[in-house]
Amino acid sequence: MPKIEKEIVIDSPSKKVWMVIEKHLENPQSPVEDEPEGPIRSLHGEPLSEQRKSVGTKTRWIYQLRTRKFVWDDIVIECAENEKITWKATSTWKMKDSFILTSISKEKTRLAYVMDYTLPYGILGKIYDKLFLRNSMEKYLEATLVRMKKVIEKLP
Repeated sequence: MPKIEKEIVIDSPSKKVWMVIEKHLENPQSPVEDEPEGPIRSLHGEPLSEQRKSVGTKTRWIYQLRTRKFVWDDIVIECAENEKITWKATSTWKMKDSFILTSISKEKTRLAYVMDYTLPYGILGKIYDKLFLRNSMEKYLEATLVRMKKVIEKLP
């Protein structure tokens, strides 16, 4: 499985970082603020379960990959408050992604975004990933972390 790992240091306690992650999980339909330009864009999410916190939360995510919409469903499979949350795709390709929080000090948190994925179509999927997708995915993960840092550090 290809794996992408990106991280950023946020000038905020881990509880505040976790609060933002939880709010997005609770309200995935909210538009994403300051969505970066690029080949991958998050459009919105749709709740698929009444439960909107912790393990078992199901969501449908709608993204745009260049000119095409890309939709997948996922479920939260691991959740340790203020530490880690992991989702697993239940449709489309094999994919698992996590946010991992590490408290550096009272007012600093390291936030890592880790994604493991396998495209379908065997060798053709691997070629497509190397030629077209991986670079875009890396940039998207980095941009997501930068956007989260901006949002979190603006909070009182």
